[in-house]
Amino acid sequence: MSVTYTWRIGDIESNVSDDNFIRSVECHIYATKDGVTKKTTWEVPFDNLSKSDIGSNFKSYVDLTKSEGEATLIQWAKDKLGSDRVAQLEDVALGNINIHNATMNLKKESSSNFSNLPTETVTE
Repeated sequence: MSVTYTWRIGDIESNVSDDNFIRSVECHIYATKDGVTKKTTWEVPFDNLSKSDIGSNFKSYVDLTKSEGEATLIQWAKDKLGSDRVAQLEDVALGNINIHNATMNLKKESSSNFSNLPTETVTE
């Protein structure tokens, strides 16, 4: 009963006046366990940075929005968040699976053995 986590990038906010430098990314964190997949979402800001702060490691917006750029953005987001926060977000996604499974196992019983309900007055 292992859990698989998958990270994906949603919205990307960039600064058009700074070569579309990435300001923040929206991360979708998916957990999959026993055929059930649930997610949580978190926005990761890259505060107080500009293209000049990155220097030679700068990657263009066009390159980052290609499919292979997603792995770079995910790594940047995880580095910014730190391992403890990454684990917490993955735990939230797993918790959503646990909530789903608990809800699926609930059984509703009919209240037919209870007294009759009052009749509501109709407004004309």
